[in-house]
Amino acid sequence: MCECERDLVAWMDGELEPAEAAVMGAHIESCAECIGRLRAYRQAGSDFAAYRDAVVARGVRAATRHRWVLAGALAASLLVAAALMRTSPEPPRRPHAVERPFIRIPYVPPLDPMERAAVVRIEMPAAALTAAGFHLGPIDPAFPVEADVVVGEDGRAHAVRVLNDMELR
Repeated sequence: MCECERDLVAWMDGELEPAEAAVMGAHIESCAECIGRLRAYRQAGSDFAAYRDAVVARGVRAATRHRWVLAGALAASLLVAAALMRTSPEPPRRPHAVERPFIRIPYVPPLDPMERAAVVRIEMPAAALTAAGFHLGPIDPAFPVEADVVVGEDGRAHAVRVLNDMELR
């Protein structure tokens, strides 16, 4: 088992000194495990970028076509909600379900405090989480995993919360 995972991520991000980068580049050429991880990291990044582009494109199209319809529907919804709040008794309180915390993706720099982010619910193969540096235990790489992903303004996935009954390590 190769112990170069952190250096591999730093090498990918251009964070190593030139001499260290040269040593790591030579290691990668001769290490099948690092070559596989490198491909998986790049594929995960491409998958997240493609998903982000599709979501943004869909959102832009919908916003430009239906702006007035959405504004009218929102106004009507607010009026109905206000009327119901005045006439409806308070619903019984239910205990809140315990939510799992988001887990930071190890090789992505943290969000800037002023950066906007969105939480996107997606279904992805377990292999994508493994490529992002998480360990799921013995599981089929094609197993579909439903998760909430925190996506920054730059389109990078910064954190993930798995909704299936499995633990990330």
